[in-house]
Amino acid sequence: MQAETEKLRSIRTSKLSKCLTELLAVYSNGRKSEQKLEPYLLALGDLSEAHLKLAFEETYRSHRSSFLPTPGEILGYLDRALAELPQAGSSARPDCQMCWGTGFTIVGLSDSTYRVAVRCKCLGKAGKAD
Repeated sequence: MQAETEKLRSIRTSKLSKCLTELLAVYSNGRKSEQKLEPYLLALGDLSEAHLKLAFEETYRSHRSSFLPTPGEILGYLDRALAELPQAGSSARPDCQMCWGTGFTIVGLSDSTYRVAVRCKCLGKAGKAD
């Protein structure tokens, strides 16, 4: 059991090292970089492969500085990316101004003072053929 855990950790560490090497290549601007990878390995070593991929994709997309992002910044980008992911089972747009990503909006009935929840337009038509 411990051997399996150690093996998984070494695989994850090698994938993390590969991601960090790519990150150093992007942010070193052709200069020789003598950055220590230990702080990054310690801070990011417990992340799953999917979270590593998401964290580095968001870092490349959002990091605006020409300096190498810190481990804390990378974790912050991961948190932002996780918050922006659509909820499971929802195909509503998270940036919709009518439903705010819930898939439902409140409308008033024309013949009364009652209000009801209806499917938002951002979801498209129900039963729409692809």
